Amino acid sequence: MSGRNYSLEFAQAMDLLLELEGGYGRKLIALPGDPGGETYCGITAGSWIAWRARTGREFKPLAQATQSEVEAFYWDEYWTAMHCDRLLWPASAVYFQCAVNLDPVSAMKCLQIAALARPIDGIWGPKTRLSVQTAAPPWLAVGILAVQSAFYAFHPERYEAGLQARVARVHAWLNETQRREAGRQTQQS
Repeated sequence: MSGRNYSLEFAQAMDLLLELEGGYGRKLIALPGDPGGETYCGITAGSWIAWRARTGREFKPLAQATQSEVEAFYWDEYWTAMHCDRLLWPASAVYFQCAVNLDPVSAMKCLQIAALARPIDGIWGPKTRLSVQTAAPPWLAVGILAVQSAFYAFHPERYEAGLQARVARVHAWLNETQRREAGRQTQQS
């Protein structure tokens, strides 16, 4: 990672996200509710322009974004804004990719359902915070993925069928991460 001094969890979550989101692309045909158009590493041109303006940065085409700018965008717009930094690892990384792929309210509702938080209102509040803090991170991560998968299934008009493959890839990543953690703990014992 470059630029700011980001947390290790954010750096690892970015690695996963960039694998999922890919590089530069342009969608010519969009699904209803999907802005389509130009994207880079999962960032839409509209959100890029708005973020640059909001943070006092000069206009710069999305296709010319640097790695450090992509990291800063995701730190500002998702990792901290969507409270990923308040979740324990690896749930934080799973929720991060969910927040990037869904709209903010739907992603927060996925988190609330997975954490058994009530009400399910898409708002980060004290009850959501408490539910997230008391949930076991690996189970919360699996729960987020299950709800994300169900969300795609219930909204086929908004989401491509291929997004179930994204959930499967994140689940495989989660299993790999848990195996590495278990191996490290065994070696330390």
